[in-house]
Amino acid sequence: MFSTKYLSTHAIHHVWDNTLPPALEVGPGETFTVGMRDASDRQLEPGVSSARLRKLDLGGFWPLTGPLSVRDARPGDAVEIEILELHPGAWGWTAVFPERGLLRDEIRGPYLHHWELKAGRDQTELRPGVRVPLAPFIGLIGCAPAGSGTSSPLPPRVVGGKLDLPQLTAGARLTLPVQVPGALLSFGHGRAAQGDGEVCGSGIECEMLATLRVQLHPNRAPKEPFALLPDAPRQDGGPRHLIAASGPDMLDAARRATRQMIAFLGAEYRLSREMAYVLCSVAAEMRVAQAVNTPYWTITMSLPLALFA
Repeated sequence: MFSTKYLSTHAIHHVWDNTLPPALEVGPGETFTVGMRDASDRQLEPGVSSARLRKLDLGGFWPLTGPLSVRDARPGDAVEIEILELHPGAWGWTAVFPERGLLRDEIRGPYLHHWELKAGRDQTELRPGVRVPLAPFIGLIGCAPAGSGTSSPLPPRVVGGKLDLPQLTAGARLTLPVQVPGALLSFGHGRAAQGDGEVCGSGIECEMLATLRVQLHPNRAPKEPFALLPDAPRQDGGPRHLIAASGPDMLDAARRATRQMIAFLGAEYRLSREMAYVLCSVAAEMRVAQAVNTPYWTITMSLPLALFA
């Protein structure tokens, strides 16, 4: 499905700014298509080496396509974005940036892995015999916030932003509050896959073509974003390897679970620490298993063994 209304990757900005003129207007119930660049704004295309991670223009990261004006939207309304179709580009990347990620003091980077994303395929390979299922989603959707000046799109907030919810795949409906006339929606940060926790700091970052539809709900602005989700995007039934770590410090427990999963992948499947870290970031599920045994938290990380041929 491709709508005749198209918001192209030429309409790019990098900050929230409610004074930006809309690049496209749609009415409630209308379908439109959005093109999105990858999170690096094409600085990490195939052929680029890991060394490039030390020389990035970070001001060029997180390009947003938009803004898109929703006709008749007013502050106090709710705008609902229905994700109809998502088509990743032909390639993607996952990076361990220097001194970033959950284990930043142990696996320092730089490390860059490129993925081949063939049209029509539902999986990609980390290396021969290690397959990652694709579950494309939009990591950054938001309305322009009220107030003067500009602000970073990265912190998630009441009007959306970099929510990084892998559940926002085709079939999902995200509802956001409107704070400025027209809502001024922007979109970005397409991902072909992401594990819960995103522990190395990135998923499979890629360009994306999305077909969407908007609805307007007057005077029904929610206090927080919410979504109606389709069936789970990952259909990777079968056994999973799960690590559980508990303690009074949730961050420490998450780090310990990640560290042990990396050790398991190295011992069982002979992955390097960097490659195992990347696999955890794009395919693992990290969850708070319990928060009731005060003052201890239990954090789990699991991987489906179906990834390994």
